[in-house]
Amino acid sequence: MNTKSKMGSQLILSAAITAAMCAPALVFGQSADVEIASNYKWVPSYVPARSISPKAIWVPPADALFNPGGVSDVTVAGCSGDTLNASQIEAPTTTFGLAVGSAANFRLADDFIVPAGASWTVQKAYVFNYQTGSTTTSTITSVNAQIWNGPPGDPASTIVCGDTSTNAMTATEFSGVYRVAATGPGCTRPMMVQTVDISSCPVLNAGTYWLDFQVAGTLASGPWAPPLAILGQSSTGNALQSNAGAWAAAVDATSADTFGLPFVIAGTSGAGVPVITLDTASATVTDQCASAPGQNNGVIEPGETVLIDVPINALNGDYHNVVATLGPAPAGITYDVSTATLGTITAGGSATAHFQIKADAGATCVTPFTLPIAVTSDDGGTSGTIASNIGASGNFPPTDVPVAVPDNSPTGGSSVINVTQAFNLASLAVHVDLPHTWVGDLTITLTSPTGTVVTLLDRPGVPGSGSGCNNNDIHVTFADGQPDPESTCTGTSADAWPVTDAAPATPLSALAGETTLGNWTLTAVDAAGGDTGSIVSWSLIPTPAFSGTCTICQTVSDLIFADGFDETIP
Repeated sequence: MNTKSKMGSQLILSAAITAAMCAPALVFGQSADVEIASNYKWVPSYVPARSISPKAIWVPPADALFNPGGVSDVTVAGCSGDTLNASQIEAPTTTFGLAVGSAANFRLADDFIVPAGASWTVQKAYVFNYQTGSTTTSTITSVNAQIWNGPPGDPASTIVCGDTSTNAMTATEFSGVYRVAATGPGCTRPMMVQTVDISSCPVLNAGTYWLDFQVAGTLASGPWAPPLAILGQSSTGNALQSNAGAWAAAVDATSADTFGLPFVIAGTSGAGVPVITLDTASATVTDQCASAPGQNNGVIEPGETVLIDVPINALNGDYHNVVATLGPAPAGITYDVSTATLGTITAGGSATAHFQIKADAGATCVTPFTLPIAVTSDDGGTSGTIASNIGASGNFPPTDVPVAVPDNSPTGGSSVINVTQAFNLASLAVHVDLPHTWVGDLTITLTSPTGTVVTLLDRPGVPGSGSGCNNNDIHVTFADGQPDPESTCTGTSADAWPVTDAAPATPLSALAGETTLGNWTLTAVDAAGGDTGSIVSWSLIPTPAFSGTCTICQTVSDLIFADGFDETIP
């Protein structure tokens, strides 16, 4: 969130506090609708000046396949005459709702499980959202949704159905429930339930899936999605939130508790539908250089032979005369073995397709390539691809991102880059991509493999402005000799931080002479409540530079001449 309540020596009039509670200030782009701490006391007789009609609590449909509950948890008088009509914030959390609005490019996702031995024909999803200040007439105008076969943002996950542009909402109505603070009812957040058409999805066999959605409405506030409401429980699940495409854990603004979402999946369930799958995520790729075994390093280099093993699985039925075949060879690749005849794969069984390819000796480094794979059988087929590279670039990216930066936590969030090249540094620059509201909350440090710690950023704007710089998002290269960013802060809290190159808070020259080999750790700590973000990418830029890996594998046909005899290079 981009509104701070930094009390300190500031004088805040009680009238202003009361006004803030009755008409909350909302900022475009904030990731959560949170309760601002104050001395305001709820008075039981307080009722907003609007007409509120009692309504029964929304009941899931009879064909609900997945329903975690958590729409409401307690009875709170004051909003209507109904019982169980409140979804209440659970201390120590302060989050009313999580941003899910399309205008600010937020999305939310949570998982559901199709049980072993079952298959679901899904028809509808039901999600819950609100816009602060609405009446019980819904202001929600659209919902787009997708279903994934794994966590969104994970490279191994793929979209099963849906998209990010089609309005799949077929209905929206008041749920009969209000999202309320622990201190009292408050009737400014009536929760709406949206019906979402997901009937275009294929049959879902047993496994874990993720519903990913985004919402639009007519009011300035939100839309917001309330977390699961479970009486006496503040941490309720493992939902994810995307801020402009960067997925991170959906966490509370102050306590770092993680949230689940109330949603329902409806349709019909039956025995598992037969399906054959190509498990490219579990494929193994082994490079071999017979003349130089030291090059068998996981990097496909020109002249090398490459073995590829891909598991193929049969679910809920037998598949006969199974054959896996590589598609047309991409540039720089020659096929040695391109067909795998696997026979019958029985229900629940698996077989491995073995392929052998060769990277041409004259192949260009560093270039990506994709191998198409088709699987056929008497009972149906499937297809997929395996992507790799000829040679490896001189980059060492982190493999653990995105990493959430918990709100107001001294531990922070850390990401590691493992460098496998060894040389002594002359100098180092560091690029950091860290979307986060209110950059003045952040301290960023870099720890070398030998334990040297360099502070890259130290809460810009603190102590000068008390709360620090209110701009958003860090996309900065830190290097010695660049301008000091500590006092750079312009515009409003909806603006991006206007810094692209910056001097570190402590010099990176402290790392001169150290080895590059080993684990480098970037740590981001948020030192104030109300704002969150995540490390989505970062990189080391050393001098001398990292070198790419692309050594040509000399084959046994390469000859030298000595004493009139041909000799093969071993």
